[in-house]
Amino acid sequence: MPFDGITWPDVHVLVAPGGTIDPGTTYLHLGVGPGLGTGLLGGPTFVDITNDVNSVNPKRGRDSDIDSATPGTCTIVVDNSSGAYDPTNLATPFWGPNLLTTQQESLEDGTTTGWQAGQDTTIANTAAQAYHGTKALQLTKTVGTGTAFAQAGVGVTGVPFPPSAPCRLSVWFRTAATARQCKIRGAFHTMSGTYLSGQDLLSNAVTDSTTGWVQATVTGRSPAQSTRLVPELQVAGCVNTEVHYADRIRIEQGGIDAGTPFKVRAEWPIGTVYDRFTGTLADVSLDLGYDPTVTFTCADGLETLGRAQLPVTVAQYDSDTTGQRIGHLADQAAWPTSLRSLDTGYTTLGPTILGDFALNLMRKVEGEVPEDGRPERGVPGGAGLLRPAPVRNRHPLHQRASRVHRHPRGQRDRDGLPRRRQEPGPAHQRHPHHPRALPNRGGHPT
Repeated sequence: MPFDGITWPDVHVLVAPGGTIDPGTTYLHLGVGPGLGTGLLGGPTFVDITNDVNSVNPKRGRDSDIDSATPGTCTIVVDNSSGAYDPTNLATPFWGPNLLTTQQESLEDGTTTGWQAGQDTTIANTAAQAYHGTKALQLTKTVGTGTAFAQAGVGVTGVPFPPSAPCRLSVWFRTAATARQCKIRGAFHTMSGTYLSGQDLLSNAVTDSTTGWVQATVTGRSPAQSTRLVPELQVAGCVNTEVHYADRIRIEQGGIDAGTPFKVRAEWPIGTVYDRFTGTLADVSLDLGYDPTVTFTCADGLETLGRAQLPVTVAQYDSDTTGQRIGHLADQAAWPTSLRSLDTGYTTLGPTILGDFALNLMRKVEGEVPEDGRPERGVPGGAGLLRPAPVRNRHPLHQRASRVHRHPRGQRDRDGLPRRRQEPGPAHQRHPHHPRALPNRGGHPT
């Protein structure tokens, strides 16, 4: 039977190369109130790859509401005859969003924030020319003859880049008067900011013009370690006071690799779409046989929370409700606010010192809700464990109740203490399903 949206649901698989589920706090988020506020419109760009999908196998993190939740997974097998889904393919058609800020890309805020001038060069924000928007970066040579430089930050502030990933840098150049040879360079640094010699990406030279914009671009692979990437713009052979412009500067990560967002949707009937799975890519497996395929194994948000280690801190978040505590743990794990829907909760908790993975701490919070539903305070445990403070008669059906009676004066136990005996309360105080009496909370019966 066909999965066509008529006989059976039509399945759609979408992927956002180089993206993230949440674009960050500078962008507008729908469904988060009160009000919409102000900010940028945008986010990850999802591409429909359904035509290449051979199979989809989602698995829920639990079988019922009473089971403990574990990360849900989704296994997606795609046809890789074209090689497009090989994460090492530099000719991949899948390129992510610009890893530079919108200000660094097109300088639309009227400043040069995020850029710094090189030797014997000054930079400015200008509206004299623009390739994208209304502003551009202006480079002016200040001393002698040589190359005019500008770069986006330094090593320690460079763009974080994953190991061995396809990388593309591009920029558009134009001149105010004299045409020169222009390039874009990508300099890789360690995460601590140390320059990695011999790992640069450098474009071929293009000649800028007074009549239009020309693009310089370079594609390559990042080093086999996590790095920071700093783009550098170069205009060779400039003389003193010479002016050139740069705009639409971009750094992009290519391919579909770990961390890439995935969505699986079902459409049935035609026009009615349901989200069936949302998560990120956890593993890629290539089958290079006669019919090459790529298997993507994705995990939902619980996998991300399960990997977020929260270090031990001083006791904090005292008097949280359970919902507030989950929200604070999500904040500590950098979980996007746009992907939350939390009830306030009624149980009040004591402080926590964290010291565990975010998901484990959330499960411990879940375990702190009393079985009888009454709110109670907790005390911090060793590694962030929230142990509830003891409450008298928390489980009345499982406690042995008694009333203490003194024996006649003079009758004592062999240790010299007054003798005591236990007897059940009256029949009307006994629980019908328990042979013992309920505790007498209101004193002796009348």
